[in-house]
Formats: sequence, C-alpha cells, structure tokens
Amino acid sequence: NPTADAVPTESAVSERLLAWLVPGAFWVIALFWAAINFLPPINFDEALILTISERWLGGERLYVDLIDVNPPLIFVLNLVPALIERITGISGPIALVMSIIAFVAVSVWLSLKILPFVVGPGEAATRLILPPLIVIALLIFPGDNLGQREHLKVVSLMPYMLLAAARIREVPI
Repeated sequence: NPTADAVPTESAVSERLLAWLVPGAFWVIALFWAAINFLPPINFDEALILTISERWLGGERLYVDLIDVNPPLIFVLNLVPALIERITGISGPIALVMSIIAFVAVSVWLSLKILPFVVGPGEAATRLILPPLIVIALLIFPGDNLGQREHLKVVSLMPYMLLAAARIREVPI
C-alpha cells in the first residue's frame, strides 16, 4: 500500500523527535551557561592576567614592570580582549568572555567537522550525544576556570584529539 509507506511510523517520528530534543536540550543549557558567563565577576586569575595584558599593551614591560609567574603565551592570548576593549570600549572582562566563547565556538565547529570521521553511521547514540557533550566539556564543565591556561589547552586540543581518534580508526583524513 503506497499511502502506508508515505506515512512515517510512530516510532520513526519518536526517533526523529528524540534526535532533536536530546542534543537540543544540551545546546540550550550550553548557550544559557555562555550567557551567564557574561555576568561579572570573572575569576581573579583571569582578571589579573587580563590586567597585566592591558598594562603590557599600554607600554609597560612584561617581566620587568609586570611581574607574574605565568608563561608569556597566556598574556599574548589576553592581548586579544585587551585590544577589543581598547578599540571598542567594551569592558575587558566582557571582551575576555566573548573571546573565550568565540575560541570555544571555533573548536566546537572544527570538532563537529571531524566527528563524522570518528563516529560511524551505525553508532547513532554516540552521534547524537557526542556533539553536545563536547560543548558541555568545553563551555560548562570548566566552570570558574573558564579561560584559564588549562581550559584553553583543552579547547585547543579537542579537534586534535578527535583527529587522533580518527587516525586510530585508520580513517583517511
């Protein structure tokens, strides 16, 4: 009967709905958490590193006028929000959170592009759950450590780890 084939079964509709609702709930939670991160205050370590980067941008010398035990790369990375603050007038902490969220977004985008090489077509549950879990791992799980060196390393490494997983499966990249 051709009309029976055209009408999706109740289980197919349920599966499709579940395929949208489960990751959708994770995405909503992650976006809500990202919006909450725009609220002050930021972590005191992040605030100090941002302040040192702002002062470094203002002409003071790193490790001469500005003493800190952190390696220089974290200050270089914080020059981006310091420049955003200087150019646009957006407050430094908000510029920092925006920069971190943009960095996480790029990492998630790259990770989602690589994910089909890691998760096979027969692994529907993994394909359903892994994308929002990546977002949660990079955006929500860090909590108060959002923007710390360790968090930024994990954000940087997520696409690489997925590439490594694809290579372990011997998938050509």
